[in-house]
Amino acid sequence: MDSVLFQVIGCGDAFASGGLLNTCFYVKGRESKILIDCGASSLVGLKKWGVDPLEIDLITVTHFHGDHYGGLPFMILDGSVRAKRIKPLTVILPPGGRERLTALMEALYPGTSHFLDDPMHIIREFNAAQPLDLSLHREDLHLEFFEMVHAPPALPHGVKIRLEDKVIGYSGDSEWNENLIPLAEGADLLILECYAFATRMKAHLDYNTILQHLPELKAKKVMLTHLGDEMLRNKPQVMLECLEEGKVYEV
Repeated sequence: MDSVLFQVIGCGDAFASGGLLNTCFYVKGRESKILIDCGASSLVGLKKWGVDPLEIDLITVTHFHGDHYGGLPFMILDGSVRAKRIKPLTVILPPGGRERLTALMEALYPGTSHFLDDPMHIIREFNAAQPLDLSLHREDLHLEFFEMVHAPPALPHGVKIRLEDKVIGYSGDSEWNENLIPLAEGADLLILECYAFATRMKAHLDYNTILQHLPELKAKKVMLTHLGDEMLRNKPQVMLECLEEGKVYEV
């Protein structure tokens, strides 16, 4: 069976540490083409790395911070104004997502939120406590969400994606919590945010904490993302692989 491809469109933090773009991962299967998070710079990154935005058929967002969902208006307008999207785009958001996305579009481009009513745009909200509406699931795709510990108003979640015969887990932004264990269980690839190296803080993971809990994370491969300045300075000491922008990984 062919591999699922995972391409890093952006893997930076909210402050563009190291000049890196906001979080956005492209996952390509035989049929489905997915974005995991869509930070403000995502459309720039997609075009920079040669991924056609019109080929994306699903975007799933982990939480309501601009470096993780601020690129959605640009994606929607690109497919509505610059080009005419003929492939439906499903956007899956935490609770209250449609209202927040409407407000975001009106804040950035007043008068454009009506594009969300286009039949080409399917806006859905998930609830971590309940299975996602099965009508959204194709035979090759299943999504599961886990509550995380980050900024509570942003409704932080991790997501586990089963695409064809591969499983990808992604923490979103979060400090250490027990939900990271089932998120990692059985994953072929687990992506953990790692903002700091040794400094422990609320709302984010650091490298030393990840190493401490690594035996609990039953994933085949663990990689790090969302590196802040401290992590970037200490990167030569890091034994776990860190994501690189533009790079394509086989899952």
